[in-house]
Amino acid sequence: MSLNRRNIIAFILILFAAVCWTFGQQMLYDHAEGEVVVTTSVIETVYPSVDVAAEEGIAEGTTQTTMPNLSVSQENAVRTDGRAERFIGMTLSFAAIAAAGTAIFVFAARNPIFGPDGICLAPALLAAAYHISLNIEYILWGSTALRLTLLSEIVCVFVVLLCVRELFGWMKVRFSLSWCLVQRIAQRCTAPQLSLLVFVAWIMLPLVGLAWFRGSNVYEVFWICVVGFIATSTFGFLCLWKYGKDLNHFKKQLNNYQNGKPITVGDGAFAQTEAQLLDVQAQHEEAVRTAVTSERFKVELISNVSHDLRTPLTSILGYSELLQNETLSPDGREQLRRLHQKAGYMNDLVESLFELTKVSSGVVESKKEQIDLVRLMEQTIGLFDDQLVSAGLVVKRSYCADTIPAI
Repeated sequence: MSLNRRNIIAFILILFAAVCWTFGQQMLYDHAEGEVVVTTSVIETVYPSVDVAAEEGIAEGTTQTTMPNLSVSQENAVRTDGRAERFIGMTLSFAAIAAAGTAIFVFAARNPIFGPDGICLAPALLAAAYHISLNIEYILWGSTALRLTLLSEIVCVFVVLLCVRELFGWMKVRFSLSWCLVQRIAQRCTAPQLSLLVFVAWIMLPLVGLAWFRGSNVYEVFWICVVGFIATSTFGFLCLWKYGKDLNHFKKQLNNYQNGKPITVGDGAFAQTEAQLLDVQAQHEEAVRTAVTSERFKVELISNVSHDLRTPLTSILGYSELLQNETLSPDGREQLRRLHQKAGYMNDLVESLFELTKVSSGVVESKKEQIDLVRLMEQTIGLFDDQLVSAGLVVKRSYCADTIPAI
Protein backbone atom coordinates (compact mmCIF):
# COMPACT_ATOMS: atom_id res chain seq x y z
CA MET A 1 0.00 0.00 0.00
CA SER A 2 1.33 3.41 -0.92
CA LEU A 3 2.09 5.98 1.74
CA ASN A 4 -0.56 8.47 0.61
CA ARG A 5 -3.32 5.84 0.50
CA ARG A 6 -2.28 4.63 3.94
CA ASN A 7 -2.55 8.13 5.38
CA ILE A 8 -5.89 8.79 3.68
CA ILE A 9 -7.41 5.62 5.16
CA ALA A 10 -6.03 6.55 8.60
CA PHE A 11 -7.46 10.09 8.33
CA ILE A 12 -10.89 8.76 7.35
CA LEU A 13 -10.87 6.33 10.29
CA ILE A 14 -9.77 9.07 12.71
CA LEU A 15 -12.47 11.43 11.42
CA PHE A 16 -15.06 8.66 11.82
CA ALA A 17 -13.79 8.00 15.35
CA ALA A 18 -13.95 11.71 16.24
CA VAL A 19 -17.54 12.05 15.02
CA CYS A 20 -18.70 8.83 16.72
CA TRP A 21 -16.97 9.70 19.99
CA THR A 22 -18.37 13.23 20.08
CA PHE A 23 -21.98 12.25 19.37
CA GLY A 24 -21.74 9.15 21.56
CA GLN A 25 -20.50 11.09 24.55
CA GLN A 26 -23.13 13.78 23.90
CA MET A 27 -25.90 11.18 23.97
CA LEU A 28 -24.54 9.64 27.18
CA TYR A 29 -24.34 13.10 28.73
CA ASP A 30 -27.90 13.94 27.70
CA HIS A 31 -29.10 10.59 29.07
CA ALA A 32 -27.39 11.29 32.40
CA GLU A 33 -29.01 14.73 32.54
CA GLY A 34 -32.41 13.19 31.74
CA GLU A 35 -32.12 10.84 34.74
CA VAL A 36 -31.27 13.77 36.94
CA VAL A 37 -34.27 15.73 35.75
CA VAL A 38 -36.67 12.81 36.42
CA THR A 39 -35.28 12.01 39.86
CA THR A 40 -35.07 15.62 40.94
CA SER A 41 -38.53 16.52 39.73
CA VAL A 42 -39.79 15.42 43.16
CA ILE A 43 -41.28 18.42 44.96
CA GLU A 44 -40.31 18.88 48.56
CA THR A 45 -42.46 21.25 50.61
CA VAL A 46 -41.35 22.37 54.08
CA TYR A 47 -43.84 23.84 56.52
CA PRO A 48 -41.91 26.24 58.70
CA SER A 49 -44.80 27.94 60.49
CA VAL A 50 -47.31 26.43 62.87
CA ASP A 51 -50.30 28.17 61.32
CA VAL A 52 -49.71 26.80 57.82
CA ALA A 53 -48.98 23.37 59.18
CA ALA A 54 -52.09 23.43 61.35
CA GLU A 55 -54.25 24.33 58.38
CA GLU A 56 -52.83 21.36 56.45
CA GLY A 57 -53.05 19.10 59.50
CA ILE A 58 -49.29 18.38 59.58
CA ALA A 59 -46.92 18.66 62.51
CA GLU A 60 -44.52 21.58 62.67
CA GLY A 61 -41.07 21.10 60.99
CA THR A 62 -42.07 18.04 58.92
CA THR A 63 -41.41 17.74 55.18
CA GLN A 64 -43.91 16.44 52.67
CA THR A 65 -42.69 14.88 49.42
CA THR A 66 -44.84 15.07 46.32
CA MET A 67 -44.12 12.93 43.20
CA PRO A 68 -44.77 14.30 39.72
CA ASN A 69 -48.03 13.39 38.12
CA LEU A 70 -46.78 10.67 35.73
CA SER A 71 -48.69 7.63 34.66
CA VAL A 72 -47.11 4.17 34.58
CA SER A 73 -46.95 4.11 30.78
CA GLN A 74 -45.19 7.49 30.69
CA GLU A 75 -42.63 6.33 33.24
CA ASN A 76 -41.91 3.19 31.18
CA ALA A 77 -41.58 5.27 28.01
CA VAL A 78 -39.04 7.54 29.72
CA ARG A 79 -37.03 4.53 30.90
CA THR A 80 -37.16 2.91 27.42
CA ASP A 81 -35.99 6.09 25.66
CA GLY A 82 -33.17 6.50 28.17
CA ARG A 83 -31.95 2.94 27.70
CA ALA A 84 -32.03 3.23 23.90
CA GLU A 85 -30.15 6.52 23.98
CA ARG A 86 -27.57 5.07 26.34
CA PHE A 87 -27.16 1.95 24.14
CA ILE A 88 -26.63 4.09 21.00
CA GLY A 89 -24.15 6.32 22.83
CA MET A 90 -22.12 3.36 24.09
CA THR A 91 -22.20 1.75 20.62
CA LEU A 92 -20.86 4.93 19.01
CA SER A 93 -18.17 5.22 21.68
CA PHE A 94 -17.00 1.63 21.15
CA ALA A 95 -17.02 2.16 17.36
CA ALA A 96 -14.91 5.27 17.85
CA ILE A 97 -12.41 3.34 19.99
CA ALA A 98 -12.17 0.55 17.41
CA ALA A 99 -11.69 2.98 14.50
CA ALA A 100 -9.10 4.99 16.41
CA GLY A 101 -7.17 1.83 17.40
CA THR A 102 -7.14 0.64 13.79
CA ALA A 103 -5.88 4.00 12.54
CA ILE A 104 -3.18 4.30 15.22
CA PHE A 105 -1.81 0.75 15.37
CA VAL A 106 -2.73 -0.94 12.07
CA PHE A 107 -2.21 2.11 9.82
CA ALA A 108 0.64 3.56 11.91
CA ALA A 109 2.36 6.74 10.73
CA ARG A 110 5.47 6.18 8.63
CA ASN A 111 6.20 9.81 7.85
CA PRO A 112 5.88 12.90 10.07
CA ILE A 113 3.03 15.38 9.73
CA PHE A 114 3.02 17.50 12.88
CA GLY A 115 6.24 16.14 14.37
CA PRO A 116 6.85 15.91 18.13
CA ASP A 117 7.30 19.67 18.44
CA GLY A 118 4.14 20.27 16.41
CA ILE A 119 2.31 17.85 18.70
CA CYS A 120 3.46 19.90 21.70
CA LEU A 121 2.31 23.06 19.95
CA ALA A 122 -1.11 21.60 19.05
CA PRO A 123 -2.47 21.50 22.66
CA ALA A 124 -1.42 25.11 23.12
CA LEU A 125 -3.25 26.18 19.97
CA LEU A 126 -6.30 24.10 20.92
CA ALA A 127 -6.28 25.65 24.37
CA ALA A 128 -6.09 29.11 22.83
CA ALA A 129 -8.99 28.24 20.51
CA TYR A 130 -10.97 26.97 23.50
CA HIS A 131 -10.25 30.19 25.37
CA ILE A 132 -11.61 32.15 22.42
CA SER A 133 -14.66 29.88 22.10
CA LEU A 134 -15.59 30.62 25.72
CA ASN A 135 -16.23 34.21 24.74
CA ILE A 136 -18.19 33.20 21.64
CA GLU A 137 -20.60 31.07 23.70
CA TYR A 138 -21.72 34.19 25.55
CA ILE A 139 -22.63 35.82 22.24
CA LEU A 140 -24.24 32.89 20.40
CA TRP A 141 -27.15 31.01 21.96
CA GLY A 142 -29.36 28.11 21.01
CA SER A 143 -28.69 25.65 18.19
CA THR A 144 -25.88 27.73 16.66
CA ALA A 145 -23.82 27.57 19.84
CA LEU A 146 -24.53 23.81 20.11
CA ARG A 147 -23.36 23.20 16.53
CA LEU A 148 -20.18 25.20 17.09
CA THR A 149 -19.54 23.32 20.32
CA LEU A 150 -19.95 19.92 18.64
CA LEU A 151 -17.80 20.99 15.69
CA SER A 152 -15.04 22.22 18.00
CA GLU A 153 -15.15 18.95 19.95
CA ILE A 154 -14.88 16.94 16.72
CA VAL A 155 -11.89 19.01 15.61
CA CYS A 156 -10.20 18.63 18.99
CA VAL A 157 -10.71 14.84 19.08
CA PHE A 158 -9.51 14.56 15.45
CA VAL A 159 -6.32 16.52 16.18
CA VAL A 160 -5.65 14.60 19.40
CA LEU A 161 -6.01 11.23 17.64
CA LEU A 162 -3.72 12.40 14.84
CA CYS A 163 -1.14 13.38 17.43
CA VAL A 164 -1.44 10.01 19.20
CA ARG A 165 -1.01 8.19 15.86
CA GLU A 166 2.07 10.21 15.05
CA LEU A 167 3.54 9.74 18.52
CA PHE A 168 3.22 5.98 18.05
CA GLY A 169 4.99 6.24 14.67
CA TRP A 170 7.70 8.43 16.22
CA MET A 171 8.21 5.79 18.91
CA LYS A 172 8.64 3.11 16.20
CA VAL A 173 11.50 5.09 14.59
CA ARG A 174 13.21 5.38 18.00
CA PHE A 175 12.40 9.07 18.58
CA SER A 176 14.39 10.41 15.65
CA LEU A 177 14.77 14.20 15.62
CA SER A 178 14.40 14.18 11.85
CA TRP A 179 10.62 14.00 12.46
CA CYS A 180 10.63 17.43 14.15
CA LEU A 181 8.68 20.11 12.33
CA VAL A 182 11.37 22.74 12.83
CA GLN A 183 14.00 20.36 11.44
CA ARG A 184 11.98 19.77 8.28
CA ILE A 185 11.29 23.49 7.83
CA ALA A 186 15.01 24.27 8.22
CA GLN A 187 15.97 21.61 5.67
CA ARG A 188 13.74 23.25 3.07
CA CYS A 189 15.73 26.49 3.42
CA THR A 190 18.39 26.79 0.73
CA ALA A 191 20.59 29.17 2.69
CA PRO A 192 22.16 28.04 6.02
CA GLN A 193 21.43 31.49 7.48
CA LEU A 194 17.69 30.96 7.00
CA SER A 195 17.92 27.57 8.70
CA LEU A 196 19.53 29.15 11.76
CA LEU A 197 16.87 31.88 11.80
CA VAL A 198 14.15 29.21 11.77
CA PHE A 199 15.72 27.47 14.78
CA VAL A 200 16.11 30.74 16.70
CA ALA A 201 12.53 31.81 15.93
CA TRP A 202 11.23 28.43 17.07
CA ILE A 203 13.11 28.74 20.37
CA MET A 204 11.65 32.26 20.88
CA LEU A 205 8.08 30.89 20.81
CA PRO A 206 7.82 30.53 24.63
CA LEU A 207 8.46 34.23 25.13
CA VAL A 208 5.79 35.11 22.58
CA GLY A 209 3.34 32.71 24.22
CA LEU A 210 4.00 34.10 27.70
CA ALA A 211 3.61 37.68 26.48
CA TRP A 212 0.32 36.92 24.71
CA PHE A 213 -1.28 34.95 27.55
CA ARG A 214 -0.10 37.27 30.32
CA GLY A 215 -2.95 38.34 32.53
CA SER A 216 -5.28 35.54 31.44
CA ASN A 217 -7.85 34.48 34.00
CA VAL A 218 -8.18 30.96 32.62
CA TYR A 219 -5.31 29.34 34.47
CA GLU A 220 -5.75 25.88 32.94
CA VAL A 221 -5.51 27.28 29.43
CA PHE A 222 -2.56 29.42 30.45
CA TRP A 223 -0.52 26.52 31.81
CA ILE A 224 -1.35 24.26 28.86
CA CYS A 225 -0.08 26.94 26.50
CA VAL A 226 3.05 27.55 28.57
CA VAL A 227 3.90 23.84 28.71
CA GLY A 228 3.24 23.44 24.98
CA PHE A 229 5.40 26.38 24.00
CA ILE A 230 8.24 25.38 26.33
CA ALA A 231 8.21 21.81 25.02
CA THR A 232 8.23 23.18 21.47
CA SER A 233 11.24 25.37 22.17
CA THR A 234 12.99 22.40 23.80
CA PHE A 235 12.63 20.39 20.61
CA GLY A 236 13.86 23.43 18.68
CA PHE A 237 16.96 23.60 20.87
CA LEU A 238 17.60 19.87 20.40
CA CYS A 239 17.26 20.24 16.63
CA LEU A 240 19.64 23.22 16.69
CA TRP A 241 22.14 21.14 18.66
CA LYS A 242 21.78 18.29 16.14
CA TYR A 243 22.25 20.82 13.32
CA GLY A 244 25.61 21.79 14.81
CA LYS A 245 26.51 18.13 15.22
CA ASP A 246 25.66 17.48 11.55
CA LEU A 247 27.80 20.47 10.56
CA ASN A 248 30.79 19.02 12.44
CA HIS A 249 30.21 15.67 10.75
CA PHE A 250 30.21 17.39 7.35
CA LYS A 251 33.50 19.15 8.17
CA LYS A 252 35.06 15.79 9.05
CA GLN A 253 33.95 14.38 5.71
CA LEU A 254 35.55 17.33 3.92
CA ASN A 255 38.82 16.61 5.74
CA ASN A 256 38.53 12.94 4.80
CA TYR A 257 38.05 13.92 1.15
CA GLN A 258 41.13 16.15 1.22
CA ASN A 259 43.24 13.45 2.88
CA GLY A 260 41.97 10.67 0.62
CA LYS A 261 40.16 8.84 3.41
CA PRO A 262 36.74 7.15 2.93
CA ILE A 263 33.63 9.30 3.37
CA THR A 264 30.65 8.17 5.46
CA VAL A 265 27.22 9.61 4.69
CA GLY A 266 25.18 10.43 7.80
CA ASP A 267 21.44 10.99 8.25
CA GLY A 268 21.62 14.65 9.25
CA ALA A 269 20.93 17.97 7.55
CA PHE A 270 23.95 17.63 5.23
CA ALA A 271 23.32 14.03 4.16
CA GLN A 272 22.56 15.04 0.57
CA THR A 273 25.73 17.14 0.31
CA GLU A 274 27.79 14.33 1.82
CA ALA A 275 26.32 11.91 -0.73
CA GLN A 276 27.35 14.28 -3.53
CA LEU A 277 30.83 14.54 -2.02
CA LEU A 278 31.01 10.74 -1.93
CA ASP A 279 30.09 10.62 -5.64
CA VAL A 280 32.82 13.17 -6.44
CA GLN A 281 35.36 11.09 -4.50
CA ALA A 282 34.31 7.94 -6.37
CA GLN A 283 34.59 9.73 -9.73
CA HIS A 284 38.02 11.11 -8.78
CA GLU A 285 39.28 7.67 -7.74
CA GLU A 286 37.95 6.20 -10.99
CA ALA A 287 39.68 8.91 -13.03
CA VAL A 288 42.97 8.32 -11.17
CA ARG A 289 42.61 4.56 -11.65
CA THR A 290 41.98 5.05 -15.38
CA ALA A 291 44.95 7.40 -15.72
CA VAL A 292 47.26 4.99 -13.87
CA THR A 293 46.08 2.10 -16.02
CA SER A 294 46.63 4.13 -19.19
CA GLU A 295 50.08 5.22 -18.07
CA ARG A 296 51.04 1.68 -17.13
CA PHE A 297 49.85 0.42 -20.52
CA LYS A 298 51.86 3.13 -22.29
CA VAL A 299 55.01 2.35 -20.32
CA GLU A 300 54.64 -1.37 -20.97
CA LEU A 301 54.05 -0.76 -24.67
CA ILE A 302 57.11 1.47 -25.03
CA SER A 303 59.23 -0.95 -23.01
CA ASN A 304 58.18 -3.88 -25.18
CA VAL A 305 58.75 -1.95 -28.44
CA SER A 306 62.17 -0.76 -27.25
CA HIS A 307 63.12 -4.28 -26.28
CA ASP A 308 61.88 -5.69 -29.61
CA LEU A 309 63.79 -3.05 -31.61
CA ARG A 310 67.02 -3.46 -29.68
CA THR A 311 67.63 -7.05 -30.88
CA PRO A 312 67.53 -6.37 -34.67
CA LEU A 313 69.47 -3.10 -34.27
CA THR A 314 72.22 -4.94 -32.46
CA SER A 315 72.36 -7.42 -35.33
CA ILE A 316 72.49 -4.63 -37.92
CA LEU A 317 75.32 -2.89 -36.10
CA GLY A 318 77.23 -6.14 -35.77
CA TYR A 319 76.93 -7.06 -39.44
CA SER A 320 77.84 -3.53 -40.53
CA GLU A 321 81.06 -3.74 -38.47
CA LEU A 322 81.88 -7.10 -40.09
CA LEU A 323 81.29 -5.69 -43.58
CA GLN A 324 83.74 -2.86 -42.94
CA ASN A 325 86.56 -5.46 -42.94
CA GLU A 326 85.53 -6.68 -46.39
CA THR A 327 86.83 -5.31 -49.70
CA LEU A 328 84.20 -2.97 -51.10
CA SER A 329 84.06 -0.33 -53.79
CA PRO A 330 84.27 3.29 -52.67
CA ASP A 331 80.56 3.73 -53.31
CA GLY A 332 79.70 0.58 -51.34
CA ARG A 333 81.95 1.61 -48.49
CA GLU A 334 80.14 4.99 -48.34
CA GLN A 335 76.74 3.28 -48.26
CA LEU A 336 77.99 0.97 -45.53
CA ARG A 337 79.17 3.95 -43.51
CA ARG A 338 75.77 5.59 -43.78
CA LEU A 339 74.05 2.35 -42.80
CA HIS A 340 76.22 1.99 -39.72
CA GLN A 341 75.68 5.63 -38.81
CA LYS A 342 71.87 5.49 -39.09
CA ALA A 343 71.74 2.23 -37.19
CA GLY A 344 73.75 3.93 -34.45
CA TYR A 345 71.32 6.84 -34.38
CA MET A 346 68.41 4.48 -34.18
CA ASN A 347 70.05 2.54 -31.37
CA ASP A 348 70.56 5.79 -29.45
CA LEU A 349 66.87 6.67 -29.92
CA VAL A 350 65.78 3.29 -28.66
CA GLU A 351 68.05 3.62 -25.62
CA SER A 352 66.72 7.14 -24.94
CA LEU A 353 63.13 5.96 -25.29
CA PHE A 354 63.77 3.06 -22.92
CA GLU A 355 65.33 5.43 -20.37
CA LEU A 356 62.36 7.81 -20.77
CA THR A 357 59.90 5.06 -19.88
CA LYS A 358 61.93 4.30 -16.76
CA VAL A 359 61.88 7.95 -15.74
CA SER A 360 58.13 8.38 -16.38
CA SER A 361 57.33 5.23 -14.38
CA GLY A 362 59.41 6.46 -11.45
CA VAL A 363 61.93 3.62 -11.56
CA VAL A 364 64.80 5.97 -12.43
CA GLU A 365 65.03 9.58 -11.38
CA SER A 366 65.78 12.07 -14.11
CA LYS A 367 69.12 13.89 -13.98
CA LYS A 368 70.68 16.79 -15.87
CA GLU A 369 73.66 16.17 -18.19
CA GLN A 370 75.79 18.28 -20.52
CA ILE A 371 75.29 17.80 -24.26
CA ASP A 372 76.93 19.30 -27.36
CA LEU A 373 74.53 21.28 -29.53
CA VAL A 374 76.83 21.01 -32.58
CA ARG A 375 76.85 17.22 -32.34
CA LEU A 376 73.06 17.23 -31.82
CA MET A 377 72.62 19.31 -35.00
CA GLU A 378 74.90 17.00 -36.99
CA GLN A 379 72.96 13.98 -35.82
CA THR A 380 69.69 15.62 -36.85
CA ILE A 381 71.05 16.54 -40.30
CA GLY A 382 72.32 13.00 -40.71
CA LEU A 383 68.85 11.59 -40.01
CA PHE A 384 67.44 13.62 -42.92
CA ASP A 385 70.41 13.04 -45.27
CA ASP A 386 68.46 10.84 -47.73
CA GLN A 387 65.58 13.27 -47.97
CA LEU A 388 68.00 16.16 -48.53
CA VAL A 389 69.83 14.31 -51.34
CA SER A 390 66.61 13.30 -53.09
CA ALA A 391 65.36 16.88 -52.92
CA GLY A 392 68.68 18.28 -54.25
CA LEU A 393 69.31 20.36 -51.14
CA VAL A 394 72.62 21.06 -49.43
CA VAL A 395 72.85 22.13 -45.77
CA LYS A 396 75.33 24.93 -45.19
CA ARG A 397 76.81 24.90 -41.70
CA SER A 398 77.96 27.96 -39.82
CA TYR A 399 78.76 27.34 -36.13
CA CYS A 400 80.25 29.93 -33.83
CA ALA A 401 82.43 27.24 -32.27
CA ASP A 402 83.40 23.64 -32.71
CA THR A 403 81.46 22.64 -29.59
CA ILE A 404 78.54 24.40 -27.89
CA PRO A 405 77.83 22.81 -24.49
CA ALA A 406 74.35 22.98 -22.89
CA ILE A 407 72.81 21.46 -19.75
